[in-house]
Amino acid sequence: MKQRQLLAIVVSALVLISMALAGCGGSKPAAPPAETKPQQPAAPQPPKEKVLRISIAAEHLTFDPHNYKAGPDVVAQALIIETLVGRDKDGNRVPKLATSWKMLDPKKWEFKLREGVKFTDGTPFDGKAVKVSLERSSKAPRGSGFVGFVESVDVVDPLTVVLNLKTPFGPILDNLSDPVAGIVSPAALEKYGDDISKNPVGTGPFKLLEWIPGDRTVFVANTEYWGKKPALDKVIMRAIPEESTRLMALKSGETDLIENPAPHEVPNLKKDPNFTVIQTPRARNVWLGMNIKDKILSNKKVRQAIALAVDEETIVSSVLEGMGRVADNGFIPPEVVKLSPAPSYEYNPTKAKQLLAEAGYPNGLTLNLWTPENRYLRDKQVCEVIAQQLQQVGINCKITVMEWGSYLAACGRHEQQLYLMGWGFMTGEPAQALRQTLSTGNTFNYTQYSDPEFDELLAKAEQEADKVKRASYYQRMAEMIQTRDFAVVPLYYMYNSYASTSKVKGVYLTPNELIDLSEATIE
Repeated sequence: MKQRQLLAIVVSALVLISMALAGCGGSKPAAPPAETKPQQPAAPQPPKEKVLRISIAAEHLTFDPHNYKAGPDVVAQALIIETLVGRDKDGNRVPKLATSWKMLDPKKWEFKLREGVKFTDGTPFDGKAVKVSLERSSKAPRGSGFVGFVESVDVVDPLTVVLNLKTPFGPILDNLSDPVAGIVSPAALEKYGDDISKNPVGTGPFKLLEWIPGDRTVFVANTEYWGKKPALDKVIMRAIPEESTRLMALKSGETDLIENPAPHEVPNLKKDPNFTVIQTPRARNVWLGMNIKDKILSNKKVRQAIALAVDEETIVSSVLEGMGRVADNGFIPPEVVKLSPAPSYEYNPTKAKQLLAEAGYPNGLTLNLWTPENRYLRDKQVCEVIAQQLQQVGINCKITVMEWGSYLAACGRHEQQLYLMGWGFMTGEPAQALRQTLSTGNTFNYTQYSDPEFDELLAKAEQEADKVKRASYYQRMAEMIQTRDFAVVPLYYMYNSYASTSKVKGVYLTPNELIDLSEATIE
């Protein structure tokens, strides 16, 4: 009993104390429920790299612009190395590394250089760089075909140079717009020497990250580029020689842009919203060349018979399926100079047989016919059709197919008889191409053609400032090599022909066959 009374008293007291404390405001509120922390936003992800994967037919062989070997070289070099003079999409000359120029006299030209430009090795672009590059190119066996008119370069001040010419040179600005006249870092040339071919350093919108010959070439954007920065972060270029394999890579998503899609596939690609076909005129010819110092081909009647036995229209329609244009303007593409009347051959197999008999081959003869494979659109197949056409007049051909690098080297040693070759008129002026391919003693003169009149006309054309007068010289030279001496048989003019996924935007293919990525992006 007492215990119960005591417990009641204690409980009552506690209640009274609690009420008193509450009345004084001194009681502690009940602890609030535990707060739920707000979820932190995820860390922002870096933007996805914009990578353009390009699959071309033939791999480039060097990054040394002054010692280039073939067209694929300058396509790759032009992403890295720039020239004094540029060209817009209409082919007009525009400032590039030079902001202005003027002729001081017929053999002296002054160029003002762009300020604040740096090579990708951090060294400044200046007059010294122009002097080193142009004098180097002018003396190089291959570069001299473009820059050989330069005797020397005077550096007036860091941003002014004067080019001293060997003779007046009418197409000087055209030639200086070609990648072979590219300006490279003098520091890199001193550091790498001949290995500059693997370690290019220019001022362009991209720089070389990696080159594994036979596999891939990787370019990355030059974030310090003086001009409009590229929208692409990276460009990966691969050579896939087989036409069908390139197309399969595009359709499977392994690549984004391919060169020379199969002609019969082009209509389907154009209809498919997942793909885009890019086709533009290209100032490049493809011809059948003849080594005129060969024992058999030294006979002009044999060469003429070959020219009359080849049917270019059949080649374009049946082999190329219309993805080329018959060379009815002769050796020089019409995008460069329109010749009138256009020098061309007649297809006349009957007369061809007659000429062979007159040349001492009434029962026919046998010749070697060389071709690269996948350098030009269906080049091997083109030569197979040429062999069939020549066989109809009694000329049997043994076709030899060679890898591109080996092919060029062997042609340079003049081991061939008949051979397939193409040439890009990359300066937009015929003189450069005619000098390299047909002037006496030039490195690229695989025909071994040599004629004093031709060389004299070429020199006059190069020194003539008036384009109309220059065209008259080109007209005469074209007639000489085609319908007088039969050194070459022009077959067709190429197209720039590419296909891409619809995600690729803004790729521009220039008439001088460069891939302009200045506006290119990929979604």
